[in-house]
Amino acid sequence: MNSQWLKWRLMYSIHSPYLRPGRMLTAYAGRIRPPEFLIIGTERGGTTSLHTYLMENQKIARALRKEIHYFDQNYNKGWTWYLSHFPNRKNDIISGEASPHYYFFQEAAARIANDLPNVKIIVLLRNPIDRAYSHYQHEVANGYEKLSFKNAISREYNISDGTLQPFDLRSAGIFQYVHFSYLSKGLYVTHLKSWLAEIPRERFLFLKSEDFFRNPGAVLSQVLNFLGLPPTDRSSFRTYNEGEYEPLGSNLRSELVDFYTPYNDELSKLLNMDLRDWT
Repeated sequence: MNSQWLKWRLMYSIHSPYLRPGRMLTAYAGRIRPPEFLIIGTERGGTTSLHTYLMENQKIARALRKEIHYFDQNYNKGWTWYLSHFPNRKNDIISGEASPHYYFFQEAAARIANDLPNVKIIVLLRNPIDRAYSHYQHEVANGYEKLSFKNAISREYNISDGTLQPFDLRSAGIFQYVHFSYLSKGLYVTHLKSWLAEIPRERFLFLKSEDFFRNPGAVLSQVLNFLGLPPTDRSSFRTYNEGEYEPLGSNLRSELVDFYTPYNDELSKLLNMDLRDWT
């Protein structure tokens, strides 16, 4: 069995509620409320920093772990398993989780619509070129990716007869789909259409990662307001999970601008969001 796959599964299993029977019993007895909010994306878009800032708020209770991945990869473990990740809490205390792969799984939208009919959903959207390159560098740093960035995205999308033909990484396995979908994860409009077909628009807060990076205090206050909590007065914001690497070459970036422009234009109309700085 692939050692990388084993390492990946261990990362999501080490805090399993099955190792804590008391939590499972409490959840089974119905004494744990479901989460009030989810951060569903995007990977490499600032979700770790945003989640960390939120968990430092006294009105928000921390779940057992940041990324539970119930609605995408662990749905077979059942509702009780999912609830057991959340603490018992008073009525004025909320809780949530951040699994940034959720938006990339179409089935997660229907599951959340059915299981969490009142949950609020936060989506951070980063320039898809920067997101893809950061994602690639993250996989290289973790030892999962051995190809160059150009070869890696060619594995995902290949030019055939002058058009880009996508490879079906999902059929190759969940590991490949999650770790190597560099370009596909940036086709936000394609994925979010499925979500908006299942869940009312007013339950979403769509944010640009670039705004969050530039002014984390203002965006954090926007998120807190969306959650029904007072704005933040903190003045210091540490950046989490940030990578350092050589910039992407201008020629390849230009090619990716051309690739993403029609998708970004459609997304801008769908969300009524100004995305001109992405190009």
